[in-house]
Amino acid sequence: MSSSLLTSIGMASLGGTILGLSTCAYLALVGKVSGCSGTLRGPYLQLTCQTNSNAYHIVYLGGLMLGGAIMQYCYPQGYEDGGYRADLMIFSGILVGIGTTLGHGCTSGHGLCGLARWSKRSLVAVCSFFMTGVVVASALYPALKSEWEPQSPPSATAPHVSLLYAVFGVSFVFISYGAYILKELAIIASILLCSLAFAIGLVLSGMVKPTKVHGFLAINKNWDPSLLFVFFSGLTVNLILWPFIMKKARPAACPAFDLPQATEIKAELVYGGVIFGLGWALGGVCPGPSIVGLSGEYGMSMLIWMGGFFIGAQVAVVVQKNWLLRGSKSGTEEDAMQSVRHTDVIVDCDDDAKDNHETKSLGAGSPPVEHSPAMLKKIATVCADEPNASANPLDIGVSHGGVGKGHNPVVD
Repeated sequence: MSSSLLTSIGMASLGGTILGLSTCAYLALVGKVSGCSGTLRGPYLQLTCQTNSNAYHIVYLGGLMLGGAIMQYCYPQGYEDGGYRADLMIFSGILVGIGTTLGHGCTSGHGLCGLARWSKRSLVAVCSFFMTGVVVASALYPALKSEWEPQSPPSATAPHVSLLYAVFGVSFVFISYGAYILKELAIIASILLCSLAFAIGLVLSGMVKPTKVHGFLAINKNWDPSLLFVFFSGLTVNLILWPFIMKKARPAACPAFDLPQATEIKAELVYGGVIFGLGWALGGVCPGPSIVGLSGEYGMSMLIWMGGFFIGAQVAVVVQKNWLLRGSKSGTEEDAMQSVRHTDVIVDCDDDAKDNHETKSLGAGSPPVEHSPAMLKKIATVCADEPNASANPLDIGVSHGGVGKGHNPVVD
C-alpha cells in the first residue's frame, strides 16, 4: 500500500471522526439529527415563500459556508483547482435535488445519523443511493473519466470565479439573520459550533473533492477506498456516543429532544435514493460538500450545481404537493378534500434529519382550516418519518422561528 494512500486513509478517518463528533454534538446540544439536504433546500423554500422561516437551517447553512471559507484559507489543499463541466454539474444537481427530496435525505442524515439510530428506513435509503452510485459511476468511468477531472485553467464550459469573499459575506448575513430570529445565545452558539466542525470534517476527509468521490464510487483498477473510512469512522463515533446522549433527559441548549418517530418503509425511499445515487455518480457532489465547496477554486461549479439542486428540489416539492392534494379515492376523504379551498400543504419534509413539518397556505391571507381525520391521516403518512420532525407528526402549520415543540431544524 502506497504512502499516499495511507495518508488519504488517515485524513479520511480523521475527517470522518470529526463529522461523527459534530453530529453527536448537535444531538447533545440541540437535540436534533443533522442533515445537509434539508439545510440547503430549506432556506430556498423559505426565500420563495413556500414554507415558514426556520432559523436553525439558516444558522447551520451560514456555519457550513463560514467553515468552508475558513478552511480555504487554512487548508487550501483540501480543495481542487479548476472547474467542472457546467452541464454535468447542473444535471447532477437536478437529480440530487429530486432524489434527496423524494427520498428524504442524503449521506449525512440517512448515512451517519440514520444508521446510528438503527433506522430501517435509513438503511433502505443508504443501500439505494450507494449501490446506484457505485454501479452508475463504474459504468460511466471509461467514458467520463477525463470529463470528471477539474479543468485548469477552466474552459468556457467550466466557469471559474473565486467566490471566497462573497461566501464570507453571505455566511455572516445568514448567521446574523438566524441569530436575530432565535435570540437564544446558547442555541445559536451550539448550531454554529456544530456546523463549523461539520465543514472542517468534510474538507479534511476529502468529501469536497469530486474527483475523489468519483475515485471511490467507480470500481476499477485505480479504485480509491479512502472515503469508505470517512463513513465507517463517523458512523462508529455515532454508534458509540448516541446511546449515552439519549440517556439524558434533555439536550443541553434546548428544552427537549426532537427526533423522527415513523418507521414505515415506503417506495419513495427507494426511488428517491436511486435518483440521488444517479446524480451523485454523475457529478461527484452531494449537498454538504456543495455548500462547503463554494469557497474552493471551483466555487462557481458548485454554485451551478446548487442551481440544479434547487430546480430538482422544486420539481420534487410540486410532485409531493400534487400527490397530497390528489388524495385517496375513498369517498369520505375525497369529499373532505373538495370542501377545502385553501388547504395547508407540507412542502419541506426531510427524512435524514426531518427538517420540517412546515406548511404554507395556498390562499393568501386565508385562515388555517380544520382538516378531516382522513386528510390528517394522509398528512401524517407523507411526513411521518422525517428525521428532524416534531415528535407529533400532525404538528403542522406552526411558525418555526422560535424554540420548542414543532421547531424543526437542519436536515440531510
